Amino acid sequence: MITDEQKANRKRWIEALRSGNYKQGKNRLCTLTADDPYYCCLGVAYEIFKDQFGIETIDYHSVRRYDGEAAYIKHRVLQNALGIAQNGQFQEPIHGRYSLVSLNDEGFTFEEIADIIEKNEDNFVETIHNAAI
Repeated sequence: MITDEQKANRKRWIEALRSGNYKQGKNRLCTLTADDPYYCCLGVAYEIFKDQFGIETIDYHSVRRYDGEAAYIKHRVLQNALGIAQNGQFQEPIHGRYSLVSLNDEGFTFEEIADIIEKNEDNFVETIHNAAI
């Protein structure tokens, strides 16, 4: 069961996914191009919470790293704030996928992912694996 604070944080994340302010990318939290950054759905979460939780970003070549991570939510505070484990794993599969990363990288839009987060609030694995403090 998620807390009220986690619900509020997820709402903020869902709103960001639906905002149209983030271009969707695959395979990395944030891929940098000459024109614009492209984000995984988890990269959007990092972007909107990085200042609040003191998450350091480093741009190196074509990849933005958040506290050294380029592919998953490794930051324990952010995992706890959203009530999700590092790649947004589900307890039960959704559309045959077991995580938000899989949905994102297999072509589900941010709008579709936002709907899934909203409609499946208690289906996320909340355990933390290999997370940095």
